[in-house]
Amino acid sequence: MRQNGELIDEIIVAGRQVRLALVEQLSQALYESGLTIAQLRILLLLRKLDVTHGRELVAILGVNAATLSGIIDRLVSAGLALRHEDHDDRRIRRISLSDKGEATLEHLLDGFGLDETSFLEDLSPAQLELMREAAHTIAQRLVTPDEASGQND
Repeated sequence: MRQNGELIDEIIVAGRQVRLALVEQLSQALYESGLTIAQLRILLLLRKLDVTHGRELVAILGVNAATLSGIIDRLVSAGLALRHEDHDDRRIRRISLSDKGEATLEHLLDGFGLDETSFLEDLSPAQLELMREAAHTIAQRLVTPDEASGQND
C-alpha cells in the first residue's frame, strides 16, 4: 500500500493539471467577455462586499483613485456595476454589482460553460462519494483557512 506522501504528491500533480485546464478555460471565457483582469477583480470584490465606495476599493486594491474611477466608469458603461448616492452623505457615491454583472460573474465562475456533469457521470457511486467528501472538506478549508488549519481530519 502506498504511503500518504505518495498519494498526496499524485493528488497535487493531478490538481495542478486540473487548475491549469481551468485557468485556460477561464482565460478564454474572460477574453470572450471583454473584461480585463482588473475589471474582473473589482466585480469579484463588489460581489463580496455587496455595496461599497471608491475609497474602500482603493484601499483594498492599492490603486490610485483616478485608475479606479476609470475602471468603474467602464464597468458602469457596460452595465456591470451601478453607482448611486449614499443616503447619509450625498458626496459619497456607492458602487454595487448590477444584475448583469452578477450574471456575467456566474457565467465566468460557474464552469465557464463546461458541463461538469459529463466529467462525473463515468465515476462509480463510491468514487462520487469520495469526490463529494473531499470537495466539501477542501471547500470548507478554502473558505475558512484559519479555522480549519488546526483541524486534522
